[in-house]
Amino acid sequence: MKYLAKLTFKRIVAACAVTLLVGMVVPADQAEAQRRGGGGGARAARSSGSFGGASRGSVRYSGGSPSRSVGSYQGNRQQGRTDRVESRQGTQQSRQETRGNLDEEQTESIEARQENRTDRTDIRQEQGTERQANRQDFREDRLDELEDFDWQDRWDDWDDDWDDDWDFPFLQGIGYAAGTAAILSVLPSGYYTIPSTNYYYYGGAYFQPSGSGYAVVPAPTGVVIPTLPTDAIIVKADDGEYSYYGGTFYIQVSGGYRVTAAPRGAILPYLPDSAKVITVSGTQYYEYNNVRYQPYHSGDKLVYVVV
Repeated sequence: MKYLAKLTFKRIVAACAVTLLVGMVVPADQAEAQRRGGGGGARAARSSGSFGGASRGSVRYSGGSPSRSVGSYQGNRQQGRTDRVESRQGTQQSRQETRGNLDEEQTESIEARQENRTDRTDIRQEQGTERQANRQDFREDRLDELEDFDWQDRWDDWDDDWDDDWDFPFLQGIGYAAGTAAILSVLPSGYYTIPSTNYYYYGGAYFQPSGSGYAVVPAPTGVVIPTLPTDAIIVKADDGEYSYYGGTFYIQVSGGYRVTAAPRGAILPYLPDSAKVITVSGTQYYEYNNVRYQPYHSGDKLVYVVV
């Protein structure tokens, strides 16, 4: 009986040991199957296991995330490189377009400046041509006027008036001609005293005290008389028009008419009788009051030009 009891006890202990060993081996096999991606038994065990088993399955699922994260990171890096390359290409293209626009603007500016220079040159040439044509027309008009003007009649009228002016009793017998050294004992009635000078004026003649009388003298340049002689004429010179009488030229100023130097190019129908004939280098001139005149024919009329 005791023997049976001992045997039974040993069997029970052995059975418990086997059961314990089996319990230890099976989870180890399941773990190995889990590591190797084992069969459905292990997955069933994880699915039907306790909360702890579910936790282990959750950890195993999350264990696959690093592979997917690495792939996403590499994809983002590649996309970033692509974007940067495209951005650089776009910047280079924009710079190239900007350079092209600047080159075009510079070319247009150069062409515009060249066109402006050409236009200014054309304008200057046209203006020069117009001025030359105007000068030529002016000369031709002057010559036409001289040809149309009856100088002989004008001279006859002037000569008659000159003679009439000197028909006063106190001038008879003097044989006066403008520019000579005629001496008068008294001045004619109505003479004009030129201010701030010792000159006197009457009828186109100028006088200056000389001894006990008054000498007839050439017109002093710069003096101003209130009115012109009655028979003064208008003559044209290179720089404009002048009044002329008895060898003297006048320009109108404030307060009257000023005696001026003989203007170059003035064309005259007559000279005073006291003008002298001179010859210079084989050319004949007339000289009066230190002014030289060259005679020439305009049509069938003889005129004199201030040279």
